[in-house]
Amino acid sequence: MDDIKSGAGTADFAERADRLVRAARTGSLRSPAVVAGLEEAAGRADRERAELVRAWADRLARGVDTEAVRETVLHLAAVAGRGLVDDALAAERRALLDRTAGMWRYQHHYGHPEVLIAAELAAGRMPGPAVIAAFRRTALACAPSEGLRRTLALLTEPVLNVGEPWADSALADPRWHGLLVHARTVKASRPVGAWTRTARDLVAGQGEGEARAAIVGWLGLVGRPRSLPVTGEAGADWDPYNIDALRGLAWMLVRLPPEPAGESVLGRLAGAGRLLPQALRHMLSARA
Repeated sequence: MDDIKSGAGTADFAERADRLVRAARTGSLRSPAVVAGLEEAAGRADRERAELVRAWADRLARGVDTEAVRETVLHLAAVAGRGLVDDALAAERRALLDRTAGMWRYQHHYGHPEVLIAAELAAGRMPGPAVIAAFRRTALACAPSEGLRRTLALLTEPVLNVGEPWADSALADPRWHGLLVHARTVKASRPVGAWTRTARDLVAGQGEGEARAAIVGWLGLVGRPRSLPVTGEAGADWDPYNIDALRGLAWMLVRLPPEPAGESVLGRLAGAGRLLPQALRHMLSARA
């Protein structure tokens, strides 16, 4: 849409801003017209980009737009104003992300969440753990865009999603970080020898007794009500991002000499639907 670019040399930032909003509402953030307009804006000096973002901020301040349009504006500003020191909509964007923290997955009106996170990272701010958790669950619940995958790849911490008591407890002690990272890497139904050897070394490094007590304590909290309630996914028993770590911890525990507390917690997990892989459930049944 040439009219978006045609105003690039004028001082009418408000009109340019409104044209981009109309194009984004008609299509999407990936529409050719919007992409062209945002690319043109990105090539402008910081002063001009800041003026464009301020035009959007003035529009939102009037309070006449629907929530869907407001979110569209925030997405556009996140792209056009990325890296600006003078970002007039930074606080509004953070407020939108903060609302995401209370959702099971990203459920705002405009479906390009990666641009919001990218804008925060460009400003040197890390989104909160609950926000990161919501975006991770979003990526697991749908076919994520390449942009969302790339952005989430930058968010390696926390190693678990917060909000489940067992995960909160595990994250509270930094001594177990390496063990938790390794636990999340168990992807197969039965871990391979290299995975098992590394797990054994990590357990030995902390002391077998202490590692067992920690793992039993965490697994004993599985299934308790969430510490951070969320909306939007009725009946979700476990955070899907954390399930691989749970399975890895269960495999670590089952490789240790059996003792009553550990056997009890493993038995309870074995009965929890498909939480544990079939091979592990069979092993636990044979030990019962």
